[in-house]
Amino acid sequence: AQEKTHVVAFSMGGYLALEYALEHPQNIASLTMVGASAFGLPPLERERRLRHLPMLEQGRYKGISRHRLAQFVHSDRLDAPQVAGVVREMDARLGKHTLIQQIQSVSLRSSFLEDLPQLRTQTQLIGATQDAIIQPDSLHQMQQRIAYCQLHFIKDTGHMIPLERPQELAQLLTDFIAR
Repeated sequence: AQEKTHVVAFSMGGYLALEYALEHPQNIASLTMVGASAFGLPPLERERRLRHLPMLEQGRYKGISRHRLAQFVHSDRLDAPQVAGVVREMDARLGKHTLIQQIQSVSLRSSFLEDLPQLRTQTQLIGATQDAIIQPDSLHQMQQRIAYCQLHFIKDTGHMIPLERPQELAQLLTDFIAR
């Protein structure tokens, strides 16, 4: 028999890990989704993103703007090299082509909300109180549909939980897997 795995995934990776857990529950010992949601994109947001793609494809990409960065990082860390600096470096290294691919792939995801009651593995949802990407309410809705689910919020944090609050995140992961 295959040994079951503890799966921990962040953001879009959490969405993909959820999809895997729903399709292969026999392989999963536990699932932790960090800053991730089972929801698909609302039609208006999907349309907005796809409408901006041609402009991005034809124009010169100058890197992530401070306004866009503020959607990912808590305002207290917008100038922190170990948080915002890492996001800026990653954006510069990956560049325009990767950004276009990311927008295309994340824009087409559908919702797994109705599938959540089928999830029978121990699940942990970790969110951030000031996440502009994954709203706390969406995590509460997910928790209500998952039989074995713990929900934790890390305060004064934006979407980039692993960079913004690595110690608190590590403690939540350690405690969950130890149980």
